[in-house]
Amino acid sequence: MNDTTHRAIVDHHHFSSLSFPFLFAWIAFFISFLVCQTISSPLTDLVGGSPDWQEYSPGSAAEEGISKGVGNPKGPVALALDANENPAVAWSYQTYPQSFVYVMQWNGEQWMHLGCNPETHTDIVGQERDVDKIVLDPTDNQFIVSMDYYQNELRKFDGKSWNLWANGRVPDSIGYQFFTDIAFLPDHTPVAVYHRGIGPAFSHVCVQKFVNGSWEEFSSGSTAGSGISQSSEWGIIRPQLAPTSDGKIYVVWEQKNPDRYGVFAKQWNGSEWINLFAEATNRFGIAQMSAGISERAIVLDSNEHPIVTYHTGDPARIYVSRFDGEQWVEMGIGSASGDGLCASGRAGSNSIIVNNHNDHPVVIWQDTASGGLYAKQFNGVSWIEAGQGAASADGMVWGADFDAVMKSDGSVILAYADGENREIFVRKYVPPISSEQLLSSEVHVAAASVISIPPISGTPGSVLHIPVNLETTATITALTMDFSYDASKMSFQGIEKADTLIAGYVLADAHESTPGSIRFAAAPFTAPPITNSGILVYLVFRINTDASGTAFLSIDSLM
Repeated sequence: MNDTTHRAIVDHHHFSSLSFPFLFAWIAFFISFLVCQTISSPLTDLVGGSPDWQEYSPGSAAEEGISKGVGNPKGPVALALDANENPAVAWSYQTYPQSFVYVMQWNGEQWMHLGCNPETHTDIVGQERDVDKIVLDPTDNQFIVSMDYYQNELRKFDGKSWNLWANGRVPDSIGYQFFTDIAFLPDHTPVAVYHRGIGPAFSHVCVQKFVNGSWEEFSSGSTAGSGISQSSEWGIIRPQLAPTSDGKIYVVWEQKNPDRYGVFAKQWNGSEWINLFAEATNRFGIAQMSAGISERAIVLDSNEHPIVTYHTGDPARIYVSRFDGEQWVEMGIGSASGDGLCASGRAGSNSIIVNNHNDHPVVIWQDTASGGLYAKQFNGVSWIEAGQGAASADGMVWGADFDAVMKSDGSVILAYADGENREIFVRKYVPPISSEQLLSSEVHVAAASVISIPPISGTPGSVLHIPVNLETTATITALTMDFSYDASKMSFQGIEKADTLIAGYVLADAHESTPGSIRFAAAPFTAPPITNSGILVYLVFRINTDASGTAFLSIDSLM
């Protein structure tokens, strides 16, 4: 799963709410030719949300969005990028007792329907299905949609219509197949993971691969018995996979064990599936308490290690954990403890994560109190708002079902359902270009000095990364710096570690006790005398108003 796509929906696949029919009739349906529809209207700002999350294209998040008011409430929503990084959105259009699946793509100039037409109820499949994933086939750059409704179904677009792909489904003779995630190995071999349901309380995580025209076990026992989950006693949902460039695979899922849900993970190391959690001692898997994940909650970092986001606790907080090759650790101080990514007193759920090679992932979740979508981005050390106001008050936008992808330039595309008719809206977030210049020089701090930093120039909405350079001839055993600034002109976003940190330094936390007052501390350490440290840390601020010609940051103490 290297297209960094994530989806969050209200769970409609819990076995506790299902009754299983004894017979299914599966009928092939003729798929229509391509129908195009142009969206044209002025770009509109997000009212009451973050101004940094703008419409992806004119009209894509205004009035009736890209779905244009056709159909009943829509969702789940899935999103993917083509080879040119143009987005495609798939969604289920639900009209009891049926649901249809539609796909639209941005071709660089307009949104167009791919082999479907909601106005005539001509969808891509012709029978009741819910969208699981949309992925790009690397062999020919065509989209594949995986769907399920007590049985998975796979269809691929050929430029005109949607046809059954890879024999149309991942077969399973033991039980029903729910949520199916598809990915491709480096040699382009398709791999599928799904959760197999046996009854209201019994389910397994199964993995298959498509070889020589048929699906088969990915490895010995990966579908037999309990599959790779090696348990059939409790409910398992939302399995998803992330393959690496050398053929390894990470799989993560949510599992009830026995009365609380946990988040569990395994790795295919080339010869066997190994646990990435202390199975014998931790019934919550990688979490420390009852936890759950969205339908797409895993990405890989630049070292091809997994990063997972999940909600945990009561009330639920949003956490992020990273596997460092040996154990699960926080990604930034507090990312998997305390309030996590949530502000104090806030709760959230259905978190999704996107990432690229820069390892500055963005996490989007639904705030429990407001129902709004919140977003934060990792800046290398801490999690900051991904856009002005994107993680406070009502968030960046209200949305139910949602999905996101990150492009290679770090910009994020968000698709979601909103409004009374749950129209499909599409927005984008382009992180501002950060300035690392403080007029003409860095901030050079001498021991026990109190300095005033020269005036800072910055336009409203821009982000400043202010480099701090420590100079001292003394042997240091602990380091604390107190900063003050004009909170009416800028807001503190966090700290960012320099690419090369001084030997012996252990970067700790920076917190804002009151608006305008920050304390940065390094954990106790002993280092030789330093005459010029190089950049110790970056202070990250967002400019709120015109700050040109105003001195508003000073270092009050250095200990």
